[in-house]
Amino acid sequence: MSIDGNVLSRLLPLLPFSPALLPTLLPSPSPTAHKGSSLGRFATIGGSPEYFGALGYASRGVLGTGADMCSAFTRTEEAGTALRSFDLTAGDVMCYSGKAAITGGLNDVRFGLTGALVGPGLGRSEESQDWARDAMNYLSPLTNMRSVIVDADGLWPSQSSTPAVLDAFKSPSVDRAVVLTPNAMEYKRLVGSYLAGEEAAPDDADQALRLLAASSATAIVMKGRVDTIVTAEGSRAKCDVPGSTKRPGGLGDVLAGVLCVLVGWSCKRVVEAGQGEGLGPDGGEEGGGLDHAVWTSCWTACAITREASRRAQEKRKRAMTARDVLEEVPGVIEEMSPMENPS
Repeated sequence: MSIDGNVLSRLLPLLPFSPALLPTLLPSPSPTAHKGSSLGRFATIGGSPEYFGALGYASRGVLGTGADMCSAFTRTEEAGTALRSFDLTAGDVMCYSGKAAITGGLNDVRFGLTGALVGPGLGRSEESQDWARDAMNYLSPLTNMRSVIVDADGLWPSQSSTPAVLDAFKSPSVDRAVVLTPNAMEYKRLVGSYLAGEEAAPDDADQALRLLAASSATAIVMKGRVDTIVTAEGSRAKCDVPGSTKRPGGLGDVLAGVLCVLVGWSCKRVVEAGQGEGLGPDGGEEGGGLDHAVWTSCWTACAITREASRRAQEKRKRAMTARDVLEEVPGVIEEMSPMENPS
């Protein structure tokens, strides 16, 4: 496959919504906005001494998508030291580590957050899982935060202990999207936690995903050869945009970072439009509706990551890594929705 030509021409036959929606899913920065208010502030939470790279890839995915700011939070000082030395985050991502990462660092930025990503490189030790639960509970009361993506080991608390760890994010008084991103094995564990006794779970995959989304989150992005997006309201979409045949470590972390930003942008847009223009939760395709904003932004994030990985493999062949995929993300986004130049 050639990397020449605009990505939009290849995606149009696969696009499950109007291409006119892309500029709202991938907005341009406002020339009058102050830092963080235009394209948002996001937090990435996870990392460990062994898997600090996962948090680095996710954080760079956030910035590569176009977010104004990203702050990374990790439990141990050792992980923080490793993360700061990781050139993907040097100079761009604020990094907080150790016991004060939540009460100090997270407290400093939380009221300005557009979205948060929990899980990349977190690890499954009891200490790491307790720390992640504390962070999630600390963030759950925030009414301004529009997206919460729970990925990788961030899913482990809801799998192994109690589903209530995610319930606090699902306040009916807050317009916020909670998106879980399981792979096949994580999906099976989630079904066991949330759908025990449900007759649909073992026999009907689509119905199981729908029930799982309704029980645990706003939406599920089931990663696989074809990515499946299912929302709690029953919307479904499949992303089969051609990607790479190689699956390097860190690719899921890149997707999680892209996803966090796009879902945050879309939900923020719907909420602001609803307040200013009277758009309700069931607004039309071009205007709004939280459910529509969630599944379209999830599909777009999957498509961006798949196309970026395809381009990376075309250039780097067998040597492709997640780092190469990150390099392709901004170009793919620009081709899908060129940035408006200030007048």
